[in-house]
Amino acid sequence: MDLAAVFAGLDRIAWSELHHAYGPAEDVPDLLRALTASTEEAAAEAEQELWGSLVHQGSVYEATVAAVPFLARLAAAGVRRASLLGMLGAVAESTDEHGLDREGAARAAVVAQLPSLLPSLADAVPEVRQCAAWAVARCGRTAGPDTRAALRRRWESETDPVVRADVLTACVRVDPDAAEGMAAIALSPAEAPPVRVAALLVCVETGRPWDRELASVVAALSPLDRHTTGSQWRGEPLKDLADGLRERGDVDAAIDVVVAALQRAVETVRAGADPGTAVTEATWAAESLALRSRAAPARLLPAMLPLLDVPAAADEVVSAVRHWAEPAPQAVPVLVRLSRGTDETADRALAALVSLGAPEAGELLAPRLADRPHALEAAFLRTLGPRPAPLPCTPVLLDAVRARLAVVTADASTPRERRSRYGYGGGLAAVDEPVHLAGLPAG
Repeated sequence: MDLAAVFAGLDRIAWSELHHAYGPAEDVPDLLRALTASTEEAAAEAEQELWGSLVHQGSVYEATVAAVPFLARLAAAGVRRASLLGMLGAVAESTDEHGLDREGAARAAVVAQLPSLLPSLADAVPEVRQCAAWAVARCGRTAGPDTRAALRRRWESETDPVVRADVLTACVRVDPDAAEGMAAIALSPAEAPPVRVAALLVCVETGRPWDRELASVVAALSPLDRHTTGSQWRGEPLKDLADGLRERGDVDAAIDVVVAALQRAVETVRAGADPGTAVTEATWAAESLALRSRAAPARLLPAMLPLLDVPAAADEVVSAVRHWAEPAPQAVPVLVRLSRGTDETADRALAALVSLGAPEAGELLAPRLADRPHALEAAFLRTLGPRPAPLPCTPVLLDAVRARLAVVTADASTPRERRSRYGYGGGLAAVDEPVHLAGLPAG
């Protein structure tokens, strides 16, 4: 490696007059040189320092722009290639620019170095190819025709499934028209699952109409999350797919995708398989979609309810029943059973029954006021608002409230800490419990 060529001009830059996240950037030249240190420890420390200074929590600075050519030369020379390509991609991606003379100067600096970075797309090491694809993708459509051609060549020759998936994702950001054609090919069962998952997301991003073919690919690959391990774009593919459909106006298609995933998760459980990823992926996608679409809860909730019998999913479903503001009478029997337990799920299940206004709620709450803080809070909240709907204050519940108030206000002149049975101090258990108790008969 010709270090003289790599660092040519480094000392002619007035680094002390430039700034990074921690002030004047006079330390940058030494940190750049330290990336070539003979010990891994010293080089890794320099890399960490540069990340913190030049791309601090996604922000870039005038010193960042000045450092880009040297970072690119080091990567091209084989120094910490994957890491430095990742850093350059983060620079190009940033829109939080400080002290720059023009908007987009950081990205433009990376674009100017693309000729030296594109050969990394053909590197022998898969991780380097992958990071190179990610870095050039961050440059977007400003990357230019040479980058588009290089990505197409990489797509045609790439055999590693994860890298191939990332190259396809990179293409949609740099060359959407080409990516649309690639995605149509990549949906084929002959392609590896990571590539097909990437193709689904590209289809949504490029505007392909959602149809039975795409729905069948989702069904064949679900849960999608298991196929994205190792991707530079690893996210939450089912949620991202539903969000993408919703954002482009295909709300019904988004709901159908998540409902199908919930149904498959239920089938997985009933077949005796480990629900794991399938349940987590489906319930999180449902939660996300329900928060963004008024039409979603009424259609999603019936598909979620069978998951109340799955311990790993029960809390998410109970939360949905309570907060989505949709009637769910079919959930009541299971919630009643869950609320008789001794753990926090039992408390949350009873809170859901209270929120639903189930007739059983008051009877179940009365003997458990001391260890059902979530349910007590839910009962209190029903007494508030422009249209209060308090629980019926039966003699049994009224007696229980009196007894509990006597306990929590005993020796009230002596400050003391109360803790809930779940181990958290303060909050409802320490401060609001007397207010919530008194609020029930007041309501």
